[in-house]
Amino acid sequence: MKKLNLRSLIVCWGLLSILSMSAQEKLSVKAMHEDIDYYFNAIKEMHPHPYAKYTESQLDSVKLQLYKDCSQPMNLLDFNFLLAKTSKYTDGHTCVYPPQYNLTSDEKDNLFPPVKFKEGKILLNECVVQSINGIPSSKIVQELDGLVSWQMHPKKREDNMNYNLTALLYKVFHISTPFVCRIQNKETDGVVRDLIVKPVKIKDYSLHKELNKNYSAGALPYEYFPNDSIAVLFYNTSHILGNKPLEKAMDQFTKVFFEQIKQQKMKYLFIDVSQNGGGSDNAHKYFFRSLKTKPYKYTNYKMETLKGGLKRNEFYCLMETNCKTKEDLPINKHKELNNSNIRLEKTIKKLQKKGELKETCKFKGNETGFDGKVFIIMGNNTYSAAYDFCEQAKWHKAGLLVGEESGQYSPYAGNVCLDKLPNSGIDFGFATTYFWTVPDLPKRDGFLQPDIPYDLSMPLEMKDYKEIIRLSDELNSNR
Repeated sequence: MKKLNLRSLIVCWGLLSILSMSAQEKLSVKAMHEDIDYYFNAIKEMHPHPYAKYTESQLDSVKLQLYKDCSQPMNLLDFNFLLAKTSKYTDGHTCVYPPQYNLTSDEKDNLFPPVKFKEGKILLNECVVQSINGIPSSKIVQELDGLVSWQMHPKKREDNMNYNLTALLYKVFHISTPFVCRIQNKETDGVVRDLIVKPVKIKDYSLHKELNKNYSAGALPYEYFPNDSIAVLFYNTSHILGNKPLEKAMDQFTKVFFEQIKQQKMKYLFIDVSQNGGGSDNAHKYFFRSLKTKPYKYTNYKMETLKGGLKRNEFYCLMETNCKTKEDLPINKHKELNNSNIRLEKTIKKLQKKGELKETCKFKGNETGFDGKVFIIMGNNTYSAAYDFCEQAKWHKAGLLVGEESGQYSPYAGNVCLDKLPNSGIDFGFATTYFWTVPDLPKRDGFLQPDIPYDLSMPLEMKDYKEIIRLSDELNSNR
């Protein structure tokens, strides 16, 4: 069972990493090289499948380049930024978390406007931006691209690069306003001219249309539409590990919610995970126990290392108990951890013999759940454990997937551990388990496809829910 899957996306004006030393304090070359070794050794020794895209020799080259880039003492933020740029070479759950760049109030009122990134170019209102305040766009794109994993969904990649753009201009390239862009306009025979680009205030900055207010209204907001026999449940987070109050509330709430829609004889249930960024798969059981599901069987494959598994077991045990060190654990938890480690060692012995662990999983199904049509709304922000929810719903035949393709690339490595570099205190995370399943589900370029494609660029309204129901009827009639 995949328990915890985290990914912290860099937001240039948010709190990203709590560092143990002053941002301007200089790190010695020796200290930086030790931290570089620590990070790459952690990946090599504890990540189950670190070379899914880039080879070991390619990652070694990245490491050697970091040595060269860190040949002089450097302040903490600059070192953190260099390390974070290795994210493009790792999976979506493994990275050095980017530095905390605190924009001044003036900088927050002067953000660079959202742009498009296409084939290594920056496009502003369909015009090619050749440079910003003298900085070549190719250099800007190269820096932004390094901060994003190769597994990132293309739309999320562009969002991420946009969020980082202003901080990069101010804090890495050290430019100041006004933003003077050299623009090439294709509509005027490619004429190149300099243009002062109007900045955007942080309160007005938006990459997309305004989202439904329910996405920011807690873990499980809901809406009832009894006249239309429709209920909508917004499943916004699965982060229950180490959060007992939330898990208890989720357990109690889902019981009441499903009892309510049963009493009101609702015919249609929409479970919206389009903005769920993941957490723990263990949260899903509170939903599936109340949904009608079909029996199904699949084969689960797993890879992990002994060091990574031991680190993960300890990390999760500390999270669940809110203890800082293993020595702080209660006696019963010490015993649980030891038993987990014994089981892990047996598993690793099997893995060492076969190279992978194969397990056939059978589920009986549930005939007593919600007696109506279920739709799972997913999209490009459906990530990690939320993707797993959609995957399980598909296997279970618990409902139809509706919306846009998932934001989670699959197969992927999960069960993330967090750690700090020994000298700088910079945060990083790494996956400890790699999963894949047979038979696989319909994907395009690694991203799960919906049964019913539907535009999610605008908040869904009643007319949209009714249209989705109509499309599902049409889908069923064609089968």
